Amino acid sequence: MDDSVEAENRPLLVLTNRQPYSHRYTGDGIESTRSEGGLVTALDSVLQTTGGEWVAWGSAAADFDPSVVSADGELELPPDDPSYTLERVELDRRQVDDFYRGYSNQVLWPLFHSHIDRVNVEPTFWEGYREVNARFTDEIVDRDTSRIWVHDYHFLLVPEMLTDRISGQSRIVSFVHIPWPPAEIFDICPHSEQLLEGVLASDHVGFHTASYRENFLRCVERQFPASTVDRESGEIGHRSSETGTSTFVQPVGIYPDEVAARADSPSASASWRALSNQHGLCETPIVVGVDRLDYTKGITKRLDALASLWERHPEYREAFVYVQKATKSRSDIDEYRDYQHEVREQVHRLNDRFATDDWQPIVYIDESLPYEDILGLYRHADVGVVSSTRDGMNLVALEFVAASRGTESALVVSEFAGAAETLAPDALTVNPFDVEALGDAIVEAVTMPAPEKANRTATLQESVAGVSAGRWLEENLDRLLE
Repeated sequence: MDDSVEAENRPLLVLTNRQPYSHRYTGDGIESTRSEGGLVTALDSVLQTTGGEWVAWGSAAADFDPSVVSADGELELPPDDPSYTLERVELDRRQVDDFYRGYSNQVLWPLFHSHIDRVNVEPTFWEGYREVNARFTDEIVDRDTSRIWVHDYHFLLVPEMLTDRISGQSRIVSFVHIPWPPAEIFDICPHSEQLLEGVLASDHVGFHTASYRENFLRCVERQFPASTVDRESGEIGHRSSETGTSTFVQPVGIYPDEVAARADSPSASASWRALSNQHGLCETPIVVGVDRLDYTKGITKRLDALASLWERHPEYREAFVYVQKATKSRSDIDEYRDYQHEVREQVHRLNDRFATDDWQPIVYIDESLPYEDILGLYRHADVGVVSSTRDGMNLVALEFVAASRGTESALVVSEFAGAAETLAPDALTVNPFDVEALGDAIVEAVTMPAPEKANRTATLQESVAGVSAGRWLEENLDRLLE
C-alpha cells in the first residue's frame, strides 16, 4: 500500500490537559463524570466519529483504579458505545506542583493574559514543565497515528519534542486557546525562545483571533530575526521547516441546539424556580454573571462597576438584582484562594452598603450546580455580563445567547474577550477597566426597549448559530488532513 494511503488510514490523536471523563470515589463506589464545556464536548464528538486516541492527564482520585482502566491506564470511550481510546497519564505530586500549579498557571496563564504583575517564575516550575511535556511526548511517540492535534498552553514544547523523534512521520497541528500576548509582554518570560521553538515545530498553529495570530508572528520576528514571516499568508520559515498559522473562519463555538434544549428542559426550569424562590428573584429583572473565580474574568471590576452605578444613580438601586455564579478554580494556589476571598468580601460589602429592607442587590452562589441548572439561570436572566480583562474566546457569552433562545435578553461583553468579535455590535461591548462605562452598559441593557432587545436577540442567535463547534472542528480537521 502507498505510504500516503497508510498514513490517511491511521487514526487521529488528540492531546489535552483536561480529560473528557473522570472517575471519583463516592460512598456508593466509583462515579464517572463527563466533563462539560465546549472544547471537550467538541473533541469527544469528533473522536466518536473518526475514532482514534485521546491523551490527557488523569487528575481525579479513581482515574487509575484497576476496575476503571487497563493495566496501562487506558479506557475505551464513550462508555455506552466505545469508539476511541483515552490514555490517562499519571503525574506525581511534584510534577503537578511544578507543571500545572506552577509553570502553567503561575507563569504562562498570567503572562498570556497580560497580567505581568502576577507572573511567578520559580526555577523548579520550568524544569517541571519540560519534564511533563517530555512525559506526554513519550506516551505519544510510539503510537500509530498520522495526525496529532496538540491543544493549548500546557504543551507548548511537545511539537518540537515529537518532531525530534518522529522525523516528519506525522502531521502536527497546535491550537492555542488563550490569547497570545504582545511581543513586549512575551519577552518577559525567561524561556520565551524555547517556547517559540516548541510551537514552531508544529506544521500548523491556530489562534482564536487575528490579533492573537499577529502577536505570535511579531514574537517570531522579534525572537528570530533570521526567520521569514509572511504576514499575509501567515507562513513562517524557521530553520529548515515551515509553519502555517491561521485564524479560522469559524472560531471555536458551542453546540447551540443542544444548549438551547438543555436550558429549556424540565430539570433546568425546576432548578430556576427553586433558586428564584430561595432568593426572591421572581419580580425583579435579573443580571447574571457566570465565571470561574479567576482574576482574568474581571469579577472584581464588575462589582466595582455596580458600586459606582448605585452610588451615582440611587434610582437604580432596586431596578435589578445581580446574580454571580462563581466556580472555585485552582484553589490550591495561594493567589487564587486570596482572589476568592476578595470576591466574597466585596460582595458582602456591597450588600451591606446598598441593600434595602426589600432588596438584596447581589446574590452570590459559589456552590457547585449541575450544568442544566446554570443553563436555566441563563435562560431566565434578563441580562448576561462577561467582563473579562482578557479572554481567548469565552464560551459563557455564546452559551448565554444560545440558552436564551425563544426569549428576549441582552448581553454585555468585554471588548477584550475573543467572543466580542463574533457578537458585536448586537452585544453591548465595553472596556471592563472603565467601571463607570461598564455600569452604564448594564443599565442600558436592563432598560433596553423591547423592540430593540428583540432585534438584538435575533441577530445574536444567528451569530451564535454560525460559530458552532462542529464548523470549527471541520476547519481544524482540514488542517490536520493537509
